[in-house]
Amino acid sequence: MSWVLPGKIIAFSSPSSSRKNGGLNPRHFISYFKEHNVRTVIRLNEKMYSHSEFEDCKIRVTNLEFPDGTNPS
Repeated sequence: MSWVLPGKIIAFSSPSSSRKNGGLNPRHFISYFKEHNVRTVIRLNEKMYSHSEFEDCKIRVTNLEFPDGTNPS
């Protein structure tokens, strides 16, 4: 995870709806995000989970997808 705006926006390349490769479900992060007042998640990788679990908890999800190992333009 990387903070973009501390306490407001966090960017990270997980979670995953699948436990394959040790992926964590979005529910795993919700209490941490609420404790730290995170309001927006920026999804940098391909879709690996439904954003509805975050949005149901009033956490916005924005997609900014980059292939793994590439740099943003």
